[in-house]
Amino acid sequence: MRKVDVYANPYSALDADGVPQGVVEMPGTRNAIGAFIDHVATAKTGKVRYYFTGEKVTVPWSAEIARAINEGGIIVATEEHARMAGIANYVEPLKQLENEKAKALALRKAQLGESAQVAAVPTEALPLDQMPTRQRSLAPNISFRTEEH
Repeated sequence: MRKVDVYANPYSALDADGVPQGVVEMPGTRNAIGAFIDHVATAKTGKVRYYFTGEKVTVPWSAEIARAINEGGIIVATEEHARMAGIANYVEPLKQLENEKAKALALRKAQLGESAQVAAVPTEALPLDQMPTRQRSLAPNISFRTEEH
């Protein structure tokens, strides 16, 4: 099975607050490529929020992955893999991410005016102590052991 190395492109979608939240799911799963759900931020905002590792991810090659690369949902990591996806003009991943951020900012400004901004990419989950109090215990009658067996 052929594989391809990619990076998440968080700038492929912004939420209403301008927070980069673009995710592509691994075909056949509900797992986001290069991103994870931030459960604390999700509880605080009432919207599913992701954080992004910035790490290269190796995924099985498929038509869905090729489409996600060509639509900008994920960024291809190597020139060889860009050719596999039919991309003639390969751009290094960090430069491509800068280009994607600029496109997202231009679109946001076109929609909301020149003062519009794009927030920083979330790179880690919020700490559990920031979980809203009402969410800290979803099942108060359940306890968990913390010692190892």
